[in-house]
Amino acid sequence: YIDELKIYTTILTPAQLSVDYTHGSSVQLGSSGTDASGNTDNSADRSFCVPGDTATCNPPVGHWTFNENQGTDGYDTSGNENTAVLENTYWRSKCLFGSCLGMTIAGARDRATIADPASGILDFSDSDDFTAETWVKVNAIESVIFLMDKGAHNDSDDGWRLTIETDGRIRGRYRDGDGSGDESVYS
Repeated sequence: YIDELKIYTTILTPAQLSVDYTHGSSVQLGSSGTDASGNTDNSADRSFCVPGDTATCNPPVGHWTFNENQGTDGYDTSGNENTAVLENTYWRSKCLFGSCLGMTIAGARDRATIADPASGILDFSDSDDFTAETWVKVNAIESVIFLMDKGAHNDSDDGWRLTIETDGRIRGRYRDGDGSGDESVYS
């Protein structure tokens, strides 16, 4: 299953990833963030900030919780309104955070498709930093599992993707479309 999908326009530090991880837990100690002066701030726009960090905080440009638990849309809670259309998926209730998407229909192209927004908010060049993160649970890997995909379907496309390869490694891939900035990173 897949639970939570986020895209940031910055590279998250280990401390920021840790805060992101604990925000979904049933017990939260202290505030969810702090303002620029270091004061407690539980507002939505500061909920992705490391508590105690007074630096500028950049919330995700896309955040899909998949907590709808019904229907064929996954709503973007980042405020950028990039709704995901759900295909060949089903809702699960025993997940990491609330509900999530089950994606185990044999032979189907199970996915959450997010249209390319005209704003370009999900477009990154080879000089841009970004973080793409998701929670997944995989029972078996029979073929490459596409967790996130924004273009990069062939050598002439630009875009990025996050996959689980058949050997179990996680692969992050970026393509700029002309071959000059293509990169792959494996876990």
